[in-house]
Amino acid sequence: MIKAIGIKCCGGCNSEVDIEETFKKIQDILEKLHLTIAFDLSKVDGLVILNGCSTACIKAEDFSQIKNLIIINGKNSNFKVLFEDEIMLLVAQELTKVGKQWRNG
Repeated sequence: MIKAIGIKCCGGCNSEVDIEETFKKIQDILEKLHLTIAFDLSKVDGLVILNGCSTACIKAEDFSQIKNLIIINGKNSNFKVLFEDEIMLLVAQELTKVGKQWRNG
């Protein structure tokens, strides 16, 4: 069974990171892990919240029903301050963990 990950992006009004480029990189990671992107968030097994800045317009609390959350708030990911290239490394690591849990679960 293929698992689905949702990606919820902010409007990008004050971005510290390139939302479109970050989305594409996340999409590439998901493809390499054989995970799919779901646009219907009621059917996802995990969610990447992609806020362009630390204001974090998209709140994690609004998605508390989703078990696996990866949160990017500008140059912060899962509440760690990172350089932009480090963010994608952390996202890849987190998505890999989630994929392994599903395969072993």
